[in-house]
Amino acid sequence: MEGRADQRTFEEVLRWLLDAWRVPEATLVGLSMGGSIAAGFTLRNPQRVRGLVLVDSTGIQHRLPHHLLTYLLLRRRFAGALVAKLLRLNRSLVRQVVNRVFFTSGQAVPDLESIVDEVSAEAAARGSVFADWHADAIARRAMRVNHLPHLGRIQCPVMVIHGEQDAIVPVTAARDAAGAIPGSTLRVIPETGHWPNREKPNEFNALLREFVNAHN
Repeated sequence: MEGRADQRTFEEVLRWLLDAWRVPEATLVGLSMGGSIAAGFTLRNPQRVRGLVLVDSTGIQHRLPHHLLTYLLLRRRFAGALVAKLLRLNRSLVRQVVNRVFFTSGQAVPDLESIVDEVSAEAAARGSVFADWHADAIARRAMRVNHLPHLGRIQCPVMVIHGEQDAIVPVTAARDAAGAIPGSTLRVIPETGHWPNREKPNEFNALLREFVNAHN
């Protein structure tokens, strides 16, 4: 199967998967870009979603930190490809980037070397540090994919989990999202970056169990 893996495509793939698995409704947990996909799917298919957990979700803010710079780098395809090549060839660089971008500096991440392997493999497979989703979602002046104005329509139980020191999606965006969703719960994990499930797995899993036990 070939095509652009943008927001709508991912939402449709999720619907196809649930249909193929014969799952009429599910609790969705989405991390980062997965959070945007889960939120968009919930807005389009509310009858299919029993509960929603947004984890350091993208797609819930008007602009990114350093938005214009990100847009310009995205539009110059060689930039994403060059960074991906460097990451593929330099394991030490991958480790530094992961620690600076996705985690809070100075903390021991339980399975850091496995994460380095995963990031290196993804950079090699994709050929760029940017995905089709980024090209679809990021316009010059603002986010093209921005669920924030529509989150008030979500009626299922929602928990918003966010790393306090996320450098990609500021915690203020999570607070705005939680404030826009009626009855939602916000849980901020202190001293944690963009991937709390990998940086603080015990704390993250405890919050996930809390949500699932309360709503299933």
